[in-house]
Amino acid sequence: MTHDDDDHEPVFVRSRWGTNHYTYNPGNPVGVVLIVASLVAVAGFVLVMQNRASLSGDELRDAVHTAAEALEQEPHTKASFGGYSGAVEDALDDAVANSDSTVGPRVEAVGDSDDYEITGSSPETDTDAAYCMHITQSVAPEGGIGIPTEGGGAVLEEHDLSVSVSEGRC
Repeated sequence: MTHDDDDHEPVFVRSRWGTNHYTYNPGNPVGVVLIVASLVAVAGFVLVMQNRASLSGDELRDAVHTAAEALEQEPHTKASFGGYSGAVEDALDDAVANSDSTVGPRVEAVGDSDDYEITGSSPETDTDAAYCMHITQSVAPEGGIGIPTEGGGAVLEEHDLSVSVSEGRC
């Protein structure tokens, strides 16, 4: 079997979309291999990124306990709405930043108390584990943050937090 130069299909051909870009030529066996290899590489990349984005049950447990320790380290101010949920979310984000995961847990305040339900139950996580974080507060010895107002000023109290974590929903 001989090959004529007229029968030879190039590996790359100009795009038929009106651009000057080249594409793989499915008429050439090497072009077909490159097309299949590209698809396999993209699929592998997507699977690796999906696994990296997932938060496992162990990672969630470690993040919750690390966040609880971090919340006890320094005084916090309590928001008039949402309580300490912002501080809890920030502490969890910092804890998850130290893991391989790119997805953080979900935090929900439970009623009017300072209880927060932390779950990993979202489409991006590998776990449906839940933790209940209970926060008690005491006025910090440092006092608070001074806020100037027209009538003189006010002090926004800072609180030292004591945090306990239990496994399961609140």
